[in-house]
Amino acid sequence: MTYVNTDLKVEILTPTHIGMGQEKNYQRGLDFIIKNNINDDGRSLYILHPEKIIEYISRNPKDLQDLTLKLSKGNYREIESYLNRTNILLARNVVRVELAYDDSITEIKRQFSNGLGSYLVPGSSLKGAIRSVLYKTLKQGNPNSRRDDELFGKIGNNLMNLLTVGDITFSSTSVKIYRTKIFSADGRPKNGYGSWKHEKRGCHRDDFTSNEFVSYYEAIKPKTESSVRLGLSINMNSAKLASIPNARLLFQKGPSDLIQLIKNHSRTYLERELHYYQQYPNDDLENIAQKKLESLLSHNEATSSCVLRVGANVGFHSITGDWQLNSHTNGWHFNQQSRSEQIKAKTRKFAFTKKAAGGFDFHPMGFIKLTLP
Repeated sequence: MTYVNTDLKVEILTPTHIGMGQEKNYQRGLDFIIKNNINDDGRSLYILHPEKIIEYISRNPKDLQDLTLKLSKGNYREIESYLNRTNILLARNVVRVELAYDDSITEIKRQFSNGLGSYLVPGSSLKGAIRSVLYKTLKQGNPNSRRDDELFGKIGNNLMNLLTVGDITFSSTSVKIYRTKIFSADGRPKNGYGSWKHEKRGCHRDDFTSNEFVSYYEAIKPKTESSVRLGLSINMNSAKLASIPNARLLFQKGPSDLIQLIKNHSRTYLERELHYYQQYPNDDLENIAQKKLESLLSHNEATSSCVLRVGANVGFHSITGDWQLNSHTNGWHFNQQSRSEQIKAKTRKFAFTKKAAGGFDFHPMGFIKLTLP
């Protein structure tokens, strides 16, 4: 099989997170600590290199014994207090990452990275997002096909074998710690309202708070740029080609064809999301979400470019290819827990940041821009 490769420009439009699994997340007291600032009322968050800490402390066997005992207890506040009393924070093994606004943080979901210290959007994640776009295209043309292998083929003759996608690499300075919170569409569209989730079960309120039911994510920052290599198959044994379902969608297509396909998909998706926020207003969110989506639509319409959503916290409609419903405010079902009717996929997750002038800015996660050379 022969591929023609094209290097596309990548721009991060909104905070983008690809996880590494629960066991890789940053744990307070081991991977990071919170320290009170001397000059103000805030707290600073420091992400640590545990192996460097052990190396530093091992010079004094008594310190190493004390730290080992505290680690065995699993009490992060004792570990934190101990590290704050030492000179470790003055050494090079500590990176000051972000100002934390409260003391409730115990875990940070870690951004995917490699052993060289670079952060990545793996090619497999980007390829999966493209596959979701193709799924919708194929499903529209084959509404009665229920199995994936009918649309894409099996492993040995899969449609996605006609496309290769490289990793997107970012520097160690390209990430930031973001707080995230869940937004929920409640009520029917004609009298709908948007509220914020403050507890694991129930507890939806109109007012936004920055310290209740908040998750922390390490994510790639907006305006960060990189590149990605895409390969499209142009030559294949005719018998092999004939065994791949819907090969016409990718075989002997140029990168501009793929960009246009994604552009058309994202336009519809973003317009549906825009309608969702128009139907479920919220005073704290105001029109921020609508402005963000309008900006994303503008990026999507740029010449030789498209917008694609990838990674964590992108929502049901994005993950599934947005083919099941013709609107993001349709699909009513009865929720047994709340004993009420709800739209399908009624929640969204936002990253939020504090504004210098006061208040908060809200960011839908996972939007990137791909541009042809």
